[in-house]
Amino acid sequence: MQKSGPKLVWHSLGSIRGTIVLLTVIILACILGSLIPQNAQEAFYLSRYGSKLYRLLQLTDIIDLYHSWWFLTLLSLLGLNSLIHTLTRFSLRFSSAGPILARLGIVIVLVSVLISTLRRETGFMEIYEGEEIGSFFTGDKDKPLPFKVYLEDFIIEHYSDDPSSAIKDYKSKLKIIDRGQIAAVKTIAVNDPLRYRGYTFYQHGYDDRNLRYTVLQVGKDPGVPLVYVGFISLMLGLIFVSVVNPLITKDKD
Repeated sequence: MQKSGPKLVWHSLGSIRGTIVLLTVIILACILGSLIPQNAQEAFYLSRYGSKLYRLLQLTDIIDLYHSWWFLTLLSLLGLNSLIHTLTRFSLRFSSAGPILARLGIVIVLVSVLISTLRRETGFMEIYEGEEIGSFFTGDKDKPLPFKVYLEDFIIEHYSDDPSSAIKDYKSKLKIIDRGQIAAVKTIAVNDPLRYRGYTFYQHGYDDRNLRYTVLQVGKDPGVPLVYVGFISLMLGLIFVSVVNPLITKDKD
């Protein structure tokens, strides 16, 4: 019997196919958000992507992806999809363990995104060689860190021995001072940050008129650990559905 309009919409919103499509788009969006730095300064985007691509990034909200209307809409649809599927297909049978784990994983991922949206910290730190700083700025405010960052050395690498030649890379040798002790030491580069106590320090930029000074991008996202828990639950659910349940059914036959 053919479903009526409202029932067809209800069924489509709660379908597995809808889950797969929404998850695929959201995962691709998250990958894009991890590849393109979020909420950086305008000068950074202009220098890296140029004015035309920067305008496109602004128009699509990709540089503030996790607050964009379209990303939040995708998450809302995924949450609605999970709710409808659970209400219409919930069961305490063992064969339902896979779908339940998968849906639980989706809910955890959604909660982690909410936590990230509400409690994520991002900003920048301007620091000179030999300087020790215990805060970073976001907008026009200073945010304190529970430790201090010391810049031991700022390094500019050129393609040749000539200092006027093109710059190959720039790095910062950092030390984390926590409670008066050196807790971590790392030389960071553009794609190789330092992580400590939930904070991540990225090599962001420098001033070619003062090579003893650099800018670090600082970020903290407490929702990230939950994302991994959610994806583990989701993967276990998919394993149950695609591997365990078929094996149980085959044994019964």
